[in-house]
Amino acid sequence: MNKKGYSIYNQIAQIYAREHLFEKAVDFYKTVREISGNNKLYARELAGIYKLQMDYENAIKEYLNILNLKSLRYVKYYLEKLECENKIVIDAIKERVGDSKQNLYKKLLGKIYLSYKKYEDAFEIYQSLGVKSMLQFASICLKNHNFNLGITTYLEVLQNDKINNTVKFEIYKKVGDLYYKTHRYQKAREYYSSVLSQAKILSTKTYQTNFTLFETYIQLSRIEYHINNSPSEARKYIMKARNLPIRKKYDVKLDIFLADCFLFEKKYKKAIEIYENIIQKNNKDNTFFLQSKYKLYQASVFSEQYAKSDSLFKKFIKENYRNEYFNDLVSLHFFLKNIKLKSANDSLKIYLIHFLQKLEGLDIKRLESSYKALLQVIKDNSNSSFIKLSLANYYFDNFYYEKALKIYLDLEKMDLSGKTETDSLKISEEGISGEKEFIQKQIGDCYYFLENQFRAEVYYKDYLKSFPAGSYATEIRQKLE
Repeated sequence: MNKKGYSIYNQIAQIYAREHLFEKAVDFYKTVREISGNNKLYARELAGIYKLQMDYENAIKEYLNILNLKSLRYVKYYLEKLECENKIVIDAIKERVGDSKQNLYKKLLGKIYLSYKKYEDAFEIYQSLGVKSMLQFASICLKNHNFNLGITTYLEVLQNDKINNTVKFEIYKKVGDLYYKTHRYQKAREYYSSVLSQAKILSTKTYQTNFTLFETYIQLSRIEYHINNSPSEARKYIMKARNLPIRKKYDVKLDIFLADCFLFEKKYKKAIEIYENIIQKNNKDNTFFLQSKYKLYQASVFSEQYAKSDSLFKKFIKENYRNEYFNDLVSLHFFLKNIKLKSANDSLKIYLIHFLQKLEGLDIKRLESSYKALLQVIKDNSNSSFIKLSLANYYFDNFYYEKALKIYLDLEKMDLSGKTETDSLKISEEGISGEKEFIQKQIGDCYYFLENQFRAEVYYKDYLKSFPAGSYATEIRQKLE
């Protein structure tokens, strides 16, 4: 039978299907299939009819009949859309895996496991597919914040004797980063040290190699600075990073970190000099320029140069409206104003500086201790929203989603202005995105990353009702798709 003949039979079967004569359509397709001797003929059409009949087992079989490299994404999509138990889909693919020597069914099963968030099962599948698939799986783990399984996957790859030294070098760095993200800083340090050792035996050093070394030195300096409380050791790693032959655009990043070290050591004059130098040399739209402006404001407050900090604030508001540091600086400024920092006692100033410095770091225990101490000396609870929101954001940025959620839910019930009534109104009229809007989005994100999809959708949908043209509306709509 030629293509024209098959096309005519297909049109006849489609007429049956449009008239809801599904059994006749199925029988017709099967008859033609038998005549042709091709047991995959009309698989796509039969799968669609079986789906309408809610005969999911046969629908799955037909979708699997059309599986090849080109149709892999299509088949996965339609299997995910079937309104049947996940187990039915998984068992059907498993059966094909057992009957076939091809890895294509394994690849599909691995992707389906990931769709159903069965990461441990997916790990076994990707493990059986080899090193390349394992590295792909590790990247997927990172994207889904499944950091521990990502570590396990990379360590499994390192057991393979066939991987070359360059791949080992990059994996050591990735494992170090994952330990860093999961707050196991000494383990991170071990793997960052392995990166430095591995670099010595590489035959050639590319730009990418030097950039990986650069990031490793930065991470080691952060551990020294934030965990070991040793800014002088941190500076040594900063200087090693500076000596690497990579583009000069990273020098300013190192300068900011160097200034932060001086700030930590209360060497305010040196820190201020560096921040001011960065501001003079960089474009006003540059991220480093804006960050240095914000840091310079903090340094002025820490060194009790209040006239300078007030002047910086006014200039920042006038020149840098609607940048990524705007809301942070506004919130901090009005918080300091409301607690009357200039006339505050020394204990309040000390606890505040400790808290703000710890927000930049990694030592959560010291941060929480500073937070509790600061709350005790701030007697007016209406002024506590700034430090609570700052801590919640810290938790969120460092993947402590349960801790962040608890504070965000508490803040949801509070007056969040953290400013005087007049000043809050003025800022609002200038069009700054409100903290309530931000917190509602953050609560949804916490539920999302904690895999409580129902609660996440509730907050996302409420956000879109309240702020249909809000700052995060596009991002939320994408998550709801």
